[in-house]
Amino acid sequence: MTINQFARISGINSGTLSSIINGNRPMSMHQLDRITEGMRLEAGYFYDSYIHECIFHAIPDWRRLGPFLQRCAELGKLDCLRKAARMTMENLNYAPLLFETAESFFL
Repeated sequence: MTINQFARISGINSGTLSSIINGNRPMSMHQLDRITEGMRLEAGYFYDSYIHECIFHAIPDWRRLGPFLQRCAELGKLDCLRKAARMTMENLNYAPLLFETAESFFL
């Protein structure tokens, strides 16, 4: 399958998809979910890999981390939620955002 074919299936621009595949652009949660859906896999299938690639081996970015935590909560992926939260707490600057997000789960 070509990038253009998968871009049509997933609904992601082929240039964006190419940049993600080549490691030139980080992947958003929305893009990850569209890729997973395009591959006809269960929602959240790649979340454990996402933790290692985008959180553990990269500088966490709250624009990606916040939606990831929210999506894990929606899908009941508590193991991924715990791993990501633990890794995030290594950078105490994220503590207030992490606690705000946790509180929002209970509202």
